[in-house]
Amino acid sequence: MIRAVCLNPVIDRLYYIDDFKAGAQFREISPDIFAGGKGVNIARVVSQLGEKCELYVFLGGSAGQIIESDMEKYDVLIHAFRHSGETRTTINIIDNGNRRETEIKEPGVAVDKSLIDSFFTDLERTLSPDDIVVCSGIPLKGMDKAIYKEISILCESKKARCFIDASSVYLKAAFPSHYSFFKPNINELRDLFSDDSSQADALMRKAVSLGAESVMVSTGKEGCLFMSSDGYFSASVPDEKVVSTIGSGDSSVAAFAVAKARGLDDKEAVRLAMAAGVSNAMHREVGFIDRDEVDELKKRVIIK
Repeated sequence: MIRAVCLNPVIDRLYYIDDFKAGAQFREISPDIFAGGKGVNIARVVSQLGEKCELYVFLGGSAGQIIESDMEKYDVLIHAFRHSGETRTTINIIDNGNRRETEIKEPGVAVDKSLIDSFFTDLERTLSPDDIVVCSGIPLKGMDKAIYKEISILCESKKARCFIDASSVYLKAAFPSHYSFFKPNINELRDLFSDDSSQADALMRKAVSLGAESVMVSTGKEGCLFMSSDGYFSASVPDEKVVSTIGSGDSSVAAFAVAKARGLDDKEAVRLAMAAGVSNAMHREVGFIDRDEVDELKKRVIIK
């Protein structure tokens, strides 16, 4: 079973405005509205790829109800931990004319320890050996900055696999610990080790030494670098028209988890991950892929 953890979900409001300029007025522009947050996006893409997924998510208010309804539509089983606040909103302005995206993020509410304890109790109760638990995004206020390390320790005790896609202080606090899969971009990797001079492969080896079995560093439109005990390789992706990159990284993580749940090797898992990321970028929807599209794109991912 793939289990996605979303500690701070969001409602994404996307405004498509070419040649966007600060201080100008843009009238009668309606947003595209999506249930979001990295874990929510991952759960949606796992379902779209044909695998079962359970989502552990902290929800509040009417926005939380939108997220819950969206997950039900995709047949994702929800473990909801409800607080009295409102689920946050993020505003994204997509300027495809200049290939720029502007993002305004709300912080989310603070939650008390009892709700966090309920989350850990439920996760421990439902975990089984060989489950994949995907930890991603920024936690809510009130959560320990090392919460992902706590989840990884729980997974290890249950013989489950833990994936991580985090940033900032939460990424630094997550290591050292054991993760089956770690997906940073190059800036997050440099920030993790406070190292702006070393090459990516050297930093990836450091991450492996801290407990990551495999590391996939996203390199944007170029694809990714991948390292595990089986070797080190790059993957380049097809050059397709980009509509929005929001959710592409989450789509890649979801597809990698699906591949590993199916027992595929690293190269095939990376092929599927890259194809899913590109498919997401070709659509307006956040955390959305087309399975037929992914199958075709996968054939055009080049491994070196």
